[in-house]
Amino acid sequence: MKTVATGATAAACVGVFGGSAGCGVNAPTEEAGPAIDKAGQLIFPVGKYSQVGKVGGAVLIRPTGAEEAAVLFIRTGSDEYKATSGICTHVQCPVNYEPTRQIIECPCHGAQFALDGHVLRKPAKAPLNAYPVRVDPISGDHVVDTRGSKMPALDDDGKVRFEYDYFNELNDYEVAHAFTPIGADAPIIVLRYESDTYITFPAYSTASRTILEYDKPSRRFVDPSPGVLRVEYDIDGSVKLGPPGTTPLVAYPTALEGTQVVITLKA
Repeated sequence: MKTVATGATAAACVGVFGGSAGCGVNAPTEEAGPAIDKAGQLIFPVGKYSQVGKVGGAVLIRPTGAEEAAVLFIRTGSDEYKATSGICTHVQCPVNYEPTRQIIECPCHGAQFALDGHVLRKPAKAPLNAYPVRVDPISGDHVVDTRGSKMPALDDDGKVRFEYDYFNELNDYEVAHAFTPIGADAPIIVLRYESDTYITFPAYSTASRTILEYDKPSRRFVDPSPGVLRVEYDIDGSVKLGPPGTTPLVAYPTALEGTQVVITLKA
């Protein structure tokens, strides 16, 4: 669904904050988007949005049922894309990309942001969130990691390290959390099984490429996909329920070293 500036946005453009100071960029074109998955990923096919069919194009994506109200997706090069939160931190107007100056601007009051989200011009004071963009190596889809800039990174040794209390979700036992480390190709799911025992698997089910969930009562990982035969994996990765031929999960080596959880993704 494409939209133009709402009455509130248009009024703000000529309103109390200095007349036309914020009218240097048009209100963004908005499109409905898919839901953000349980690993914080916004995934859509390359070519889904015609607005980014050429360099300099941008689209404001409104994910279905998301905590993040909007994502600004920008094509900055032939195969280069950037993404940020799409709502100005000043008074919550949708922002847009100004390609000639390569900045993000709010059409309401003229706040400007760099492509990494930091503020270039007030009245906004807080930055936009910047999101890593990658191409899924299996599906070829665009993936915007809406948690990405806050996630631990994959280091040069192929390891992901974070303090044991970094994720609130892992403060309790037998709770799992899915995320994509910065620099990784796909999400992982980490289970805090006991006080000093962590278990890590690829976050995708082997049956449907859906993000797994951990079912505490059964102590199994489950594939929540609707319309498929139920698939369940034991904490060792073996298939306990599912269609014949379902591939087991293969764990990543995970250890608690001092106060850090260390996961080896690459040997």
